[in-house]
Amino acid sequence: MGIGALLSVLVFLCAGWRGEWVEGLEPSSVLGSMLAIVGLLGLREAAMKLAARLQGLPVRHRAWEVAFPLSAGVALMLGWFFPMPGSVYPWGGTWR
Repeated sequence: MGIGALLSVLVFLCAGWRGEWVEGLEPSSVLGSMLAIVGLLGLREAAMKLAARLQGLPVRHRAWEVAFPLSAGVALMLGWFFPMPGSVYPWGGTWR
């Protein structure tokens, strides 16, 4: 989750800069927003891993590499935030 969350925060900052909606905010508000993004993505990841563990499924995190250029393009061209955290996938080729 680490790289996906970090890149999502960077895209958030890029979208805010391009969309000009970060300029009027206090630095503490921007920092709080970044921490909220990381926190929410962390909770999402923890919930998915917990659900998999309760069902006895070995899983791993995989980043959405294809979403990185898309997310950056949306942020730079439109000034919108499109997170790309990745997801939890089974270790094998199938879920069951």
